Amino acid sequence: MTHMLLIEDSHGDVVEGHTVCSDSCHRSLAVELNVPYKGWFGCVELEFDDYCQSCGDLLHGVDGPHH
Repeated sequence: MTHMLLIEDSHGDVVEGHTVCSDSCHRSLAVELNVPYKGWFGCVELEFDDYCQSCGDLLHGVDGPHH
């Protein structure tokens, strides 16, 4: 299942969301983007296929490719 790295503004509102394939990619992307790692946020179900924003692996969505 997919993990998510959520980036919040100073008010705590989510301003960006990045899909990643694992907790290690979640941690790596947080370091790369210079944002805090706020803990494991996995088991996210995607509607459509996407790619890991850290390593590029294919993340399979429930409905497959987006057309």
